[in-house]
Amino acid sequence: MISLAMVVASHLANGSEQTAEQGVLIQLGSAMHFYEIQFDGRPATNWTELRKVSDVDNLNQLLLNRPGCPLEKHYVFVPGQLAMPSFYGETWVKLIAAAPQKRSGFRGWGRFVVYGNTNFYTPIWLHENEVQEMLAKAERKLSEPEADAVCVAEKALKKYQEEQEQSRRSGDREAWRLRMILLWQAVKGWFVTQGSTNPAGGTTASGRLRPVPVALAALAAVGDGILAYRVIQRRGRS
Repeated sequence: MISLAMVVASHLANGSEQTAEQGVLIQLGSAMHFYEIQFDGRPATNWTELRKVSDVDNLNQLLLNRPGCPLEKHYVFVPGQLAMPSFYGETWVKLIAAAPQKRSGFRGWGRFVVYGNTNFYTPIWLHENEVQEMLAKAERKLSEPEADAVCVAEKALKKYQEEQEQSRRSGDREAWRLRMILLWQAVKGWFVTQGSTNPAGGTTASGRLRPVPVALAALAAVGDGILAYRVIQRRGRS
């Protein structure tokens, strides 16, 4: 499971949306097969059951802001035996996109389906006409996404996003604080101290800044301002 998640994360980093979605579906297929092994051949028929053997929340995080997220909203289980087109042998659909999709790298409308038999489950892209012929032949209709499962998934994603945003803000504040500490440490040695005798016979200390350090301090302040502006811009776009 870990290696598959790492592969999916790599695809996301490279901006390959459809491959990332397929990678997540590969992991779901493996989880569905494992579920049948664990439960004496009984297939998973809903998200609650599949969550017993798969971290679905983590998969949704991998797909955040990409097609297919959350999975519970875009994919539905197919109970019983919905046979795949004969070209695919004696195999059945277990999970299918709830509605026609358009994905980069695939022509026209279609859907990802997770299909297989007792030995494997894997995703594949089917054109929409193939899906409709398959459903018509079996005289089947697809169910609607599970409302409760969608609600759970969206709440989990919202919590995850809030935690990520809080972490980013804390990181920005800490970086700014360290920057100010380093700047102050540098400024402390920039003063030229001079002494003079006051009317009472004592010595009065006075200080002035060296010209070059003043210029460096000004440049550092401008740099910090630009950094802050870029952070604000990034936040506005996200």
